[in-house]
Amino acid sequence: MIHDTLDIERWTAAFPLEAERAKGHEPEPEFISGPRDIAILEQLRSEVFQDGISYERLTTDVFVWSRGEPARREVTKIGGLPYRPSTKLWPLDVSGKPTTFFAQICFSDSRDLVPPLAGDVLHIFAMTEEWQRGNYDVSWGSHDTLAFEWMTIGDAPLVAAEEIPDTGLHYLPCYGTIYRTWDAELALNKLGDSLPGGDAELLGDCAVVDGTKIGGIASWLYDDDECRFDREEHLPPGEYLCTLASLMPDISEPFALLNLPDPVEPQDGSRYKAWRQSNPLMIADAGLLNFFLDRQGRVRWTGHFPP
Repeated sequence: MIHDTLDIERWTAAFPLEAERAKGHEPEPEFISGPRDIAILEQLRSEVFQDGISYERLTTDVFVWSRGEPARREVTKIGGLPYRPSTKLWPLDVSGKPTTFFAQICFSDSRDLVPPLAGDVLHIFAMTEEWQRGNYDVSWGSHDTLAFEWMTIGDAPLVAAEEIPDTGLHYLPCYGTIYRTWDAELALNKLGDSLPGGDAELLGDCAVVDGTKIGGIASWLYDDDECRFDREEHLPPGEYLCTLASLMPDISEPFALLNLPDPVEPQDGSRYKAWRQSNPLMIADAGLLNFFLDRQGRVRWTGHFPP
């Protein structure tokens, strides 16, 4: 295994639904950021996927995040140092400016979930713009916003931090721990007859993991009002590979990320301020990106950007 694997039993024991409900609210599925998110999702699934529910399980590998740099550069990660040879020229955008290293997805532990690939690690680079003096963001308005390259894991010397161009946009470096679970392809037309009350809505919310993942079902792909496409409105633009989702850890809870055991509250002063300034990945307004491989072997993408 390239990635560390998540001990789901540890985390469901740490965050039982009974304790969550005792706080006075009903837990809901969230974007997967830390171990609490996946623990709650899996427990909700055990309640709502009852006998008689018609669905097909599709395996997916979801990532739960830690902040900082990993011991192994090749793992799935956001920002920071890519798994990339130091001798390879840095990619430029259409105007000739260096692109921002956005994220990388490592498929080495998930080969059984995807078609044959051109490498082990997919790099995602983004074109950025200065929208306000000293403030930078991804240029989401262009179909050339994202660029991709494949890397094969080997022994070449890797790029050092001082060799990476400074584009003005810096995300909180995070790396993924892998957890194998499933997405559910539901017989949606039968849900209203088979489930009482609001359970049908909860079942739909629990069916597909929303987070950074490989394989399974592409999140929100057929939500026509909130999908946007890189070059043409064609669904889907190829065979589904993976999803990169915004990081939205609830820092008021323990283990908002795997290596963030203590809550971070406003009264924590400098610690809270440092977190607020750390810039966890946010895709547009709490959105996500789905990636596909088309017939020509090109990586294509769609975006779910909530209004």
